[in-house]
Amino acid sequence: MDILFGKGGWVSILIFIVSFINLGLFLRVRTFLPVLKRKILFKLQEESSKGGKEKQESHLRSILQDSDEFFTREFFIPEAMIAWIRNLAGIATMLGLLGTVIGISVAFEEMKNAGTVSLEIFSEGIRLALNTTIQGLCVAIPSVLAFQYLRMLLHKTEIELKHSIENETFDPTKNLE
Repeated sequence: MDILFGKGGWVSILIFIVSFINLGLFLRVRTFLPVLKRKILFKLQEESSKGGKEKQESHLRSILQDSDEFFTREFFIPEAMIAWIRNLAGIATMLGLLGTVIGISVAFEEMKNAGTVSLEIFSEGIRLALNTTIQGLCVAIPSVLAFQYLRMLLHKTEIELKHSIENETFDPTKNLE
């Protein structure tokens, strides 16, 4: 692994940083969604036990009437983090391509400095250049999969919350992942 990252130079370091940021975002969203769901259900359960029936129904009615605004506001942070995972996957791919272009340019420069066209010099430069493409794709592909998984999980959480609100079943310990 040291050889792979050592040959890619500063581009490999940037790809490595992007991979850690994406992993951190994935773990944060994955642990944040069940907490957010519990928080919303506890809040609704608390309001239903505290307030009168009319107050509870008016609050639920307001959520149901403008549920898109409610869920947009409540899920803004995890949606933003999920969007960053997708964006960083694209950045990792572009960094891999940048490393490849730089590596090919260096290979041509080495052939020019050697004063001869040598397949060994060129093939070594190309091999090193392609390492950054491999690294970028090794970060981008799992990031895209994580992005799709978290979007599905966010959508599932929203559907479960809507179902709980419509049926007025505010049990925060039910259906938690």
